[in-house]
Amino acid sequence: MAPYKTFYNQNVFVRTGEFFTINTDYTHSFKDKSKLSLLVIYEYSVLGGLLRNQDNDEGNGTLLVQERSDERSDLNGWRLQTDYSIPIKNKSKIELGYQWRCVHHQGDFNYERLNITNGSWEKDRVFYDNFDLKPYSIPGSTKYFLITLVCEANI
Repeated sequence: MAPYKTFYNQNVFVRTGEFFTINTDYTHSFKDKSKLSLLVIYEYSVLGGLLRNQDNDEGNGTLLVQERSDERSDLNGWRLQTDYSIPIKNKSKIELGYQWRCVHHQGDFNYERLNITNGSWEKDRVFYDNFDLKPYSIPGSTKYFLITLVCEANI
């Protein structure tokens, strides 16, 4: 059985992106052999692209469907971290840590379909969306290390 219609679908999607990360960290050792470490990270990225889609009847070239979309997704993220390590007796140490993370992620997704009858572009609500996320995280940590050395010799 032959298909009802044969058509050509170009479906061109060009996705682009730019991003960078900056970080710095610093460690200070004190006379009592304790250490303080600081870390700062910033991350930026933006991803997006254009979609152009057109379906034409292969028999006579008649336009069947024409769609377009434009999307953009921006991300800005920060992380601040500090750790303090202090040795205690018997070759052991305690570490205390704190971290603050913040991400701001935004996105816009615009999807439109051409109304072939009147020539106007109409938003397709099924594929049209935007978002604005701002998750935060503030974890802390405490660690205890006990360093032991076991030696065994067989003669």
